[in-house]
Amino acid sequence: PSGQGSPVPDGTVILRQPGHPDDSIETARRDGWWVAESVRPGTYQPAIYCTDYARREPYAPIVVGNEDVTGLQWEVEPGARIRGKVVTRSGDVIDGAEIYLRRVTGNDAGFAGVAYSKRDGHFETGGLKPGTYQLTARSDRGVEPAEGVSVTLAEGATVERDLVLDDTGTLAGTVVDSAGAPVPGVSIFVAGSRGSMFSSNA
Repeated sequence: PSGQGSPVPDGTVILRQPGHPDDSIETARRDGWWVAESVRPGTYQPAIYCTDYARREPYAPIVVGNEDVTGLQWEVEPGARIRGKVVTRSGDVIDGAEIYLRRVTGNDAGFAGVAYSKRDGHFETGGLKPGTYQLTARSDRGVEPAEGVSVTLAEGATVERDLVLDDTGTLAGTVVDSAGAPVPGVSIFVAGSRGSMFSSNA
């Protein structure tokens, strides 16, 4: 359920055993409950994923014996949202940009998800916890400003924030030997002043 005690309309519960991160049990939705069948005895850590809701962790581990474990509830909270448009400084919209989110506050700081801009440049991502996030956009049609983009979210809030990328250009040339003849199969690496690295093959 949500923090108000009402069931959420959509979600997934996955059970994992500590020490076995690659082994997981995904539950099925049945009559409003998440059900996992034929679970071997052991201790499992639940991972909760609900659309538009943020997890309220930590969740207590589940100890499974020879009897059914029923009546479990996990609370989630209304998730915040970030939405906007990815554009260049010259005003062109950028589709297919990857927007990486990193939470920079709280005990669970770190990677928080990825979104992609649509054909009209718009992107949206939800289910975020309150806090401050750093957004990094990657596209071959623009370069993120050196200062980056920081967004602070309150619980359940929606923040509009466009990502404006510096316009990029194209480097073209020919690799030749000392006699001036073209040299095929050469890898060219170009290091940007902001630490970015681009590569191409001749």
